[in-house]
Amino acid sequence: LTELIAHCREASRAVRPLRVINVASGHENESQLDQGHLELASTGGNSRHSDYADSKRALLLWTSVRAQSLAFKSHIFVHATNPGKVNTQLGCYWMPWWLWHLTKPGRAWRFAPLAEGALSIVIAGLRPEATYKFGEYLGGQQPLEDLVVWRMPEKQLAVQLVRWAGEVTELERRRLGQPCAAGRGFAAAVQKARKSLSDDEDDRWSNPERRMRFKVKARSSSWSDGVGSNGVGSHSG
Repeated sequence: LTELIAHCREASRAVRPLRVINVASGHENESQLDQGHLELASTGGNSRHSDYADSKRALLLWTSVRAQSLAFKSHIFVHATNPGKVNTQLGCYWMPWWLWHLTKPGRAWRFAPLAEGALSIVIAGLRPEATYKFGEYLGGQQPLEDLVVWRMPEKQLAVQLVRWAGEVTELERRRLGQPCAAGRGFAAAVQKARKSLSDDEDDRWSNPERRMRFKVKARSSSWSDGVGSNGVGSHSG
């Protein structure tokens, strides 16, 4: 989306600064992202369970190689921030509702409230220096890295990542206003990946409403199996 906005701003010669804040995570240190994983992802493959960490590292790598160009050509100033440990259900979807509520006092003591986490992201974009610097990585309100400089050793992977992302999302076709090719690119990869997931795996990454529907479906299936085993059923004439 940022790339498409940048294209529009270049075409219209917009000069009013625009701020983009990518939400990062400390889990990016757990990522093992490399060229092999990019190739596997482009085919819809799923080799391990570090997708979240890989996505957060990918955001930082993209920022490290694109922030300078976006600032100079499109007046878009891209930064990243890590809001820290926030009291959300991320990674805890397995937890029963009663246990989630039971642990509320402990979570309130250990984690920041949702509003505080959201505010830290907003503050990153409202800083005066947010529109004359680019590629900063913050933790809360404290600068952690100059991504353009500190991620220089990973520049080769970052460039490959940007090229790969442009290919699988068919970015150039989108820039030209052309429809995406059927059966190719990102949409095809996502559809293939979804087909490879079991219902339980698919449900694990879905929204609350979808998880509820999954639970209702599971209960209905279990009830139907029980009715069938007891020899009780209905017949239509």
